[in-house]
Amino acid sequence: MRSHPGVSPRTRSTSIEHVWDRWGRSGVGFWAIAHLGGWNRNDRGEFRRLRQANEGGHGRLAGMGQLDNLLAVQDHDTACDGLRRRRDRLPVRAELAARELEAAALLVTINEVRAERDIVLRREKAFDHEARSLEAKAAEADAVLYSGSITSPKELQALQADVESIRRHRRAVEDDELEVLVEREELDGRVRTLEDELAALSASADELRATLDGQEHEVDSALAEHAASRAELVAELPSSLLALYEKIRLKNNGIGAGKLVGVTCQGCHLVLPTVEVDHARRAPADEVIQSSTCGCILVR
Repeated sequence: MRSHPGVSPRTRSTSIEHVWDRWGRSGVGFWAIAHLGGWNRNDRGEFRRLRQANEGGHGRLAGMGQLDNLLAVQDHDTACDGLRRRRDRLPVRAELAARELEAAALLVTINEVRAERDIVLRREKAFDHEARSLEAKAAEADAVLYSGSITSPKELQALQADVESIRRHRRAVEDDELEVLVEREELDGRVRTLEDELAALSASADELRATLDGQEHEVDSALAEHAASRAELVAELPSSLLALYEKIRLKNNGIGAGKLVGVTCQGCHLVLPTVEVDHARRAPADEVIQSSTCGCILVR
């Protein structure tokens, strides 16, 4: 047992708490305490008490091999996160959305042209009705004119002038009707052209939709395979370890566990302090140690 001359128990206790506050989460604390100058079993007990009080007893949640299983769970979760991003960002999805927007805009244009065509069509019908009415009126006057019921030359002359006036008016109305007819036929042609374009867009969108369904099914199948493999691994993990992992993952952009390779945490790809790496290498295999850089559970 080593001791540190000149360091009071109260000072050493304060030092232990100070070191815990700084390094406790990563598991480096006890190694650092040893270098404060003299520690014994009571110091180690104090350190464990602080760890249990601050982390709810997460010091040892994993048995031999369970951290490796946890890392495999992380691999599945990372793969699933990537697959979900891929599913959301499938190029065909953006292409389909563009087609649908184009079709929606084209439909608005078609409805506008149809509305314009309908106005012209109503004018055409009005001219046609007026022309027919004038023709009927002229025919009625003609019948009176040639019926022999009117014998006065003045009256016959006046009636003849009325008939000619009515027919001139009718011809003017028919000219207007013809102009409107030409305008309406042009609008009909525009509507047909636009409807053909819409039909082509709809067919293209249907093809893209079928392609998207196939690609989504492919991704969903891969997700289901990862989920099944993950479930087998999770069934072998302690619930407390899994809960800690999920909590860290939620706060850490999906990363809850990372391999310690050399002096680098693969969870964040940052170099860890030497004392932390040394402690992690020396710690029991079942001890849960978190990275001081990102908080993920280190797998040694």
